[in-house]
Amino acid sequence: MLPKKIMPFVCAWCQKELTPSNADPLINNAESHSMCLKCIRENEIFEEIDISKSQYKIPWGETKINRNNVILNYRSSNKVQGNFLNRNFKEIIPLLSVKEIRNKLGGLRRRKSNGHVDFCYLLKNQQQLDLVQIELSHNVNEGCTTIKIEQVFDE
Repeated sequence: MLPKKIMPFVCAWCQKELTPSNADPLINNAESHSMCLKCIRENEIFEEIDISKSQYKIPWGETKINRNNVILNYRSSNKVQGNFLNRNFKEIIPLLSVKEIRNKLGGLRRRKSNGHVDFCYLLKNQQQLDLVQIELSHNVNEGCTTIKIEQVFDE
């Protein structure tokens, strides 16, 4: 099987190479552009949340919570192990303490129909900075919300 070819990427602002190691620099003699986390942070493209005081590692993946934010189901995408069931989501992941996220979650819960919203944040965790995508999906019939937290990239 031939290796998958990926077009090289560079930061459009500072020209830092963002290319994964398996990229083929000769694909059409072209490169694509994105932004590195340093430039995203310096230009305040996304809000930064400091979670370095949290005692838990981010459990990337899907978490289903009820109206009281109690975890009903959890599916990891980064193999973080822990007994999260029947615990309050806010105690484990401080993201629900962020006013904007609380407001989006509250807005979804107040609707009389199912709803979905997604957005990105920079998460600062000890020495690491991650760009994450957060999706909130609320099911009115179940009265539950699924929160999906995925790492877009890190530095």
